Amino acid sequence: MKKIQILKATLFFIIVGLVIYVFWNQFPPIINEIKTTNISTLILIAILGLMYQFFDGLSLRTIAKSLDSQVSIIDAWGCSLYSAFYRVITFGSATYISIIYFFKRLGLEATKGFSISTLNYMAQRIAVVLTAIIFYLINYSFMQKYFLKYQNYLLLGILITSIIIIVLILICVSENFHKLVMMIFKLDKKERFSDLKIKTEDSLSLIRNSTKDLLLDKVLLIKIIILNILKLFCWYLIPCIIFKGKYNYTLFDYVSITALAVSLIGVIPAPGAMGSTEFVFGMLFSQLMNVNSAMSGVFLYRFANFIIPTVFGAVVAIVMKFGKKTISD
Repeated sequence: MKKIQILKATLFFIIVGLVIYVFWNQFPPIINEIKTTNISTLILIAILGLMYQFFDGLSLRTIAKSLDSQVSIIDAWGCSLYSAFYRVITFGSATYISIIYFFKRLGLEATKGFSISTLNYMAQRIAVVLTAIIFYLINYSFMQKYFLKYQNYLLLGILITSIIIIVLILICVSENFHKLVMMIFKLDKKERFSDLKIKTEDSLSLIRNSTKDLLLDKVLLIKIIILNILKLFCWYLIPCIIFKGKYNYTLFDYVSITALAVSLIGVIPAPGAMGSTEFVFGMLFSQLMNVNSAMSGVFLYRFANFIIPTVFGAVVAIVMKFGKKTISD
């Protein structure tokens, strides 16, 4: 038993080492910016990075409570940080699987964990689109002056997000869509995947039964959309703090640009938004300032929304790896 635990721990730290190696080229410019930035700015943006995960955790907790699961605020926050860590080490492929796993450790079956992560993701995408549209329209003259050429990309982002949401809703509630998915197994004439077919059919049925009521709960949907808007504002405020006093733009301008940037990042297919974040933020903010200043801001932004949550998420993962069922135990 001890050998298995040692093996798991070794594999865990190997993965962490690989992540550091792969993303090492992102660290030097970020570290250089940290060295030249005053400590109060670093503390404020780090807090905002953690607050984003805190509100994300509150959204997860709100959904879990509707499924009669008592999750503490600490565990909910820990779950969000845990998923942030796995977003990095799996290049974005297991972000929501990690949420399912976390809730499974709390005693929820995988289908309920899937419902929680799916509904939270849907609320997040809706919040991204809503905030981008609202700030673009409210700050229309400013956005048209500097970012008119990106308007079509915003519309494309809205379209892609709408398609994602529709597909997720169909997965969660539509029996006919499930039948369509199950038609894939008709290609298996020799029935080599009969066990997988049964498991898939049972899982889809359980997902439909556990998620359908959640989607019909309008109060719940409004709550989690509001929580997701609040968490996005934590990111939107980071550039305001970074560029405060350096340029003659208002807090409202910075929030509008960042909301547009976050929506555009969803249009670019990149694992865990790696690379796309730097590209989009650099492209948009360089319309208002010189490229060096824009990229300096991007590196500090990544420190707040990438490095800080990943480091804290790694701590949560280590605590859970070495015997703790949850971080509040």
